[in-house]
Parts: sequence; structure tokens; C-alpha cells
Amino acid sequence: MHTAYLSLGSNLGDRQKNLETALSQIAECEGVKILKCSAWLENPAIEEAGPNPFLNGVIKISVKSSPIELLKELQRIELNIDSNRAERGRKSARIIDIDILLFDRLKLDSAELTIPHPRMLNRNFVLKPLDEIEPKIVQETVYSFFKLKPEYKIRRMMLSDLDQVCIIEADAYGEVHWTRDNFVSELDNTVGDYNVLYKDGTVAERASSRLRRTNDHSVLNVHEDHEDDENAEIEVRQRCQNENEILGYLGSWMIIDEMHITTIATAKNHTRKGVAEALLIAQIFKALEQNIKALTLEVRVSNVKAQGLYEKYLFKRQGIRKRYYEDTLESALIMWTEDINSDEFQKNFRERLVELVNKSELFDK
Repeated sequence: MHTAYLSLGSNLGDRQKNLETALSQIAECEGVKILKCSAWLENPAIEEAGPNPFLNGVIKISVKSSPIELLKELQRIELNIDSNRAERGRKSARIIDIDILLFDRLKLDSAELTIPHPRMLNRNFVLKPLDEIEPKIVQETVYSFFKLKPEYKIRRMMLSDLDQVCIIEADAYGEVHWTRDNFVSELDNTVGDYNVLYKDGTVAERASSRLRRTNDHSVLNVHEDHEDDENAEIEVRQRCQNENEILGYLGSWMIIDEMHITTIATAKNHTRKGVAEALLIAQIFKALEQNIKALTLEVRVSNVKAQGLYEKYLFKRQGIRKRYYEDTLESALIMWTEDINSDEFQKNFRERLVELVNKSELFDK
């Protein structure tokens, strides 16, 4: 048996009766048992499905059939209840709408069906009832979207990273900022948490080895003479020689129920790839796991780009620390979030996460 979660919605006719009819017909499907059902919640219509508000809910079922077989059964039920559905159009008002949100821990992306549902993290009318019947599943689903490609990893910063970290630090902030000794001290700080996002060169090395073994269009076989082949071999090995190329890092302190982000930077040859944002998201996940209530940081008043990133994640300007930075005596802007467990923060966090995963080359799609 499999476990699936379905969302149901209606905004035409007797909405509650439509939902109850759908539940009855789902329960009658062979090999299906309804395990849990949320309360029905009223929500405004989205896109062209208005103007009538929807009643929405989520059910948990056990099912013997495959996802595609289940989809076909649900589409049959939709047509039984609403025979004119196709005439009104896909995004129109609905007598009944049934979607598969999750099916076990399956990830599926086909022409017929995508699991997890690709828009579920952006829809509170799905997440609230889902959280009601299965509180842990929402957070697990959010985590499942944050999947880096195999060659990219996030881990704790180590002393062996500091040569690269100090170069990135100097490029980002100038020579008079954090020194190697500062980082060494912070790695021993009991409230500190310092992490790097790095590219695992061993993954690239394995890929280059496969490339060298191919006969068509490989980097080593497109050249006709041996000297060019040797140069190409050197070039491949140089790209792979550093097994842990650090793309960026983030540090923070966790004190009681607050997280203070102390430093964040991206290597200059890896900017505009979402590195800093990926590190920030990973740190927010940690904050949520450890029951942190709010995040805070200081940022240079001139660093408008960084301020824009933080504002995307609902950091708000709360004050100024004058002449805060020793290198230029520039002032620092103090920024705080509200409660990161609030509905507003959580909804925005999910939306920003999905947005980054869809646009950044760091992530498996």
C-alpha cells in the first residue's frame, strides 16, 4: 500500500456538498481508504477561478494503485461531479478540483503528473490543512525542494578551508576585516556556526575521466595532435585539482532564541549563482530546527545589493551602528526579522526557496 495526500476544492454551487460527494466517491475507489480529512477552510479564488471563494481541504489516503492510475480515477470523479468542467477551462471556477500533492516520498515529473505538486509550497490553502492532519509533512516537503546537485555541498567550515576563506573575505570586504585568527577563534566559539558551500572536485574528476574514455566530441579527442591532447589533459586536471573549491561561506551565532548572522561572502568567480542565498536558506532551516525566533545582522549602509537579499527574506531595518567598520569607519545598518515561525515569514520563505531552486544552477531540478 502507498500513502498519498490529496487536495480538494470547490467554489461553485453547494461547495460543502460537492466536497462530501468527492470524498464519498474517492472512498468507493478500489484499493483506496481515507485515513484523515482536514477541516474545510474558506479561501479567496486564485487566478481566473473567481470571484467566488473556495472551500479547500486535504485528505490522507492509502492506495494500492500507481500515481498515474490514481490520477485517472480522480479525473473520472471530477467529470462525474462536473461534466462541464472542460468547457469552462483549466483555470476556471470549479464545482470540484482534486490534486495529488504527495505520493509516498516519490518524485515524479511527467507530461501527465508532477509529484510533489509543483505549486503546493506557494499555496496556504493547501499547506494549512495539510499541516492540520500531518504537521511534519509540510516541513519535510519544504526540505525536499532544497536539493543541491551532487557536486555541490554545504558543511561545517574547517581549519583546512581558511586559505580559501581568507581570499574570499579579502576580495569581498578588503584586507582590514576578518583575519585568519578571527576565523580560527570563531571555529572554537561554542555559539558559533560557520559553514561553507563548496564544489566537490572528485565529482568533476569522475566526470572528466568518463569524458576521456569517450570517442566522440570529448575534450581530449577533438584535437588532432598529441601536444594539444596533453594541454587539454592538463586543463582538465587543473580544473579538478582542488577537491573542495569553496564558493562561499556563512557564519552565525545562536544565542537563546536568536540567530545573529556574523559574516557571509561569495567567491568573486561564483557571484550571481545563488551561493549566498543558498547558504542563507540552509541557515534558516537550522534556525527553524533549533526553535530560533528571529534573525539579525549588520550590513554596510552602502551595500545595497546585500540589503536587497536580506529584504527578500523579510529582514527589516531597525537602526544604525555608526562608524562600525574599522577599515572605512562606515556605519552598519541593523536588520532584524520578525518571528520566523509566523505564517507571513514561512509563506515568503517557501516562495523564495522555490524561486531560487528554479533559477540557480546549483540545484537539481
